[in-house]
Amino acid sequence: MKKILSFIFVFLSIMLIIPVYCIADGFELVSSNVVDGDKNIPKDIIIELVFSSNMTDISVLSYNKDCFSLFDSENNSIPIKLVLPDTQVQQTFKKQAFIYPLKELQPGENYRILISQKLMDKNGNQLGRDYIISFNVSTDESLTTPPNETLSKLGEDTTIFLVDNDNSESLTDNTKQPDTTKKEPVNSNQTSYIMQISIFLIAIIIVSFTLLILKSKNFQN
Repeated sequence: MKKILSFIFVFLSIMLIIPVYCIADGFELVSSNVVDGDKNIPKDIIIELVFSSNMTDISVLSYNKDCFSLFDSENNSIPIKLVLPDTQVQQTFKKQAFIYPLKELQPGENYRILISQKLMDKNGNQLGRDYIISFNVSTDESLTTPPNETLSKLGEDTTIFLVDNDNSESLTDNTKQPDTTKKEPVNSNQTSYIMQISIFLIAIIIVSFTLLILKSKNFQN
């Protein structure tokens, strides 16, 4: 019986650990130089987004270029220049995306960046939810954006797309908007916890059923 209990303990421990490693590599937005709710953003802002894995590989470029949008306060689409690192000529930067508004941003106006849940990394993993980052442009027209260090290092090793996506329907769905009280993009682990609990419960059921069978056999003997 002690051997059986030891086996059950090891089995449950493994079942609890496996979900953590399965979810750890989830594709998500890690950081942005413009966070939700930011104010006094320079009107010449270059928006830098950093993701958790390679989403600039040539195999997904044509798909991902349509996953970035910019809108004003009236949900009018603002054309953008999307700059992605060229991973065919350099391997240092693979997870960044840069957004240049092609229409001058108006002082005091509110804008929203939409990153589609369909954005895909090199391994075929999708974001799974939309990211919406709202910001306000400064009325101080002397405020300017400093040079971007990553772009300086990349030089001409980039791929450029001119994008004008009208994905405004996603902006009107409140269920897809992040909590505006948070100042950083949300990197939620709720899915991991739910999966852990689910697998743990399944493991308990399996173990309980096994114990019942063992007890039944012992009783028969």
